[in-house]
Amino acid sequence: MQPAIRTGALLDRVRADLGRPDASPQQLRTALAEVVPAAEELLAQVADLQGQLAQARTCPVTGLPTRSAWTTQAQEVLAAGPAAVLLADLDAFKPVNDRFGHAAGDAVLAAVGARLAQWAAAEGAVAGRLGGDEFAVALPDGPGLSARITRLHTLLTAPIAYRDLTLTVGASIGTARTARPHRRHRVRRAQAGRHRDVPGQGPGPPRPPSRGDRAAAHPCSSRPCPSLPKGSLMTQSPLLPEEALNLPNALILLLGASGSGKTRTSKMFEPHMVLRADDLRAMCADDPGSQQVNGPVWQALHTMLDARLGLGLRTAVDATNANAGDRQELIRAGRSHGAPVVALLMGTAPSVAQARNAVRAANRCVPADIVATQHAQIVAAHPRLAKEGFDHIVFAEELPVLGTALERLAREERAAEPIADVRRAFGDAAADLFDWDTPSRDMQYRTGTFGAGGESLRVRWMDDGDPYDLRFEALVSCPTDWCAGPAWTPVRSVAELAAAHRNNPLDDTQCVRCDS
Repeated sequence: MQPAIRTGALLDRVRADLGRPDASPQQLRTALAEVVPAAEELLAQVADLQGQLAQARTCPVTGLPTRSAWTTQAQEVLAAGPAAVLLADLDAFKPVNDRFGHAAGDAVLAAVGARLAQWAAAEGAVAGRLGGDEFAVALPDGPGLSARITRLHTLLTAPIAYRDLTLTVGASIGTARTARPHRRHRVRRAQAGRHRDVPGQGPGPPRPPSRGDRAAAHPCSSRPCPSLPKGSLMTQSPLLPEEALNLPNALILLLGASGSGKTRTSKMFEPHMVLRADDLRAMCADDPGSQQVNGPVWQALHTMLDARLGLGLRTAVDATNANAGDRQELIRAGRSHGAPVVALLMGTAPSVAQARNAVRAANRCVPADIVATQHAQIVAAHPRLAKEGFDHIVFAEELPVLGTALERLAREERAAEPIADVRRAFGDAAADLFDWDTPSRDMQYRTGTFGAGGESLRVRWMDDGDPYDLRFEALVSCPTDWCAGPAWTPVRSVAELAAAHRNNPLDDTQCVRCDS
């Protein structure tokens, strides 16, 4: 007989005995004596069930609530007011399991769970483990959410000590922040919006969601403008912002007043992808700020845009795009080629844009009233962008712009490694005129040649083991009248290269023959 059934039968018999009018005191004492151990047994069973329930609601590896327990807690957070849902999964977790064993995998999960719990406690959030390497957080929305998510990402991806190893995993974090949709829809949006953090890759999804709240730390960064709310209109489909920007044939229109940071933001794209009105003005009028050539500039821009979209190439247009008519022409161009059209908005505060614009060169400085008008036009257009024909609306402040730009530049730097020293010393333009000699013309040092047309200037890279005396030297004539040379002179800038090419070096020379 089951304990609960046995105890129930005993209580029924004791109840009957206590109800008998002719029961003696001894019979009553005997009946009560039987109840006490039965009650203790029941209490023990209840405590055991409570323990089992607590275990079922708590992940034994991470110490976090399980899916069902977290869902209950998350519903309370989401019902309390504006909230955000984060879904995180660990990148490169399976290789840790496969290579080092499940004990190492459990150590990673335990460390991640502890860090997530610590972060959630500090943020007034509730965190849980959904299963596998997937975790969820529900937290009240508020100022600085982007920076808080960035801190979480840093915590989750920090190295983990395991025995004599240091284990590292990445993290993908999806974010949904709005009070209006049902909780279930917010979770789905977060699932669709995971931000990939894949080392060594570009804008395809790295890193943590937002950088807007770093404005206080750097005078050139952009604080999100309160006039442009970033709620449910952040994207128009279940694509995270980076995925929308990475659609292979996308047309990306940067929208922002002068000084809002469009050119800086465009650095996250490969240079050949960006059509920039200022660059075309410089080509047409030798002046990137010239407004006298706007007609030819926009005609050329549309011609190049049509060619790129016709080839199915992803293209970004760096222009103010504050005017609805200008946007419509560009949207029509995208539609004619079946390209998804993405609005990339600058959320920069007007005061920041005005301050940046004020310190520009005179030919680039836009009058303050025009900057204010541009900003007002974009703020007014924001709620209507989807109706205008944009497929996705993304805020620059929700993107890893700086990280993506640096990763792209690092890739370019690695590709140019063979002439990295030349670029560092003389710049990119001069490096385009340079080739290393194969084989070197010097037995001791590596030599190369700057050449164009029928002219050339030979140089050598002086590396004699002294890290404080690395330099290039150029081949020139001996400074004496009686020695034919040759001689070498240090060159540390393009100006010194030019002087050496004129055989009029700016630094001392050392002759190979006479040592003059």
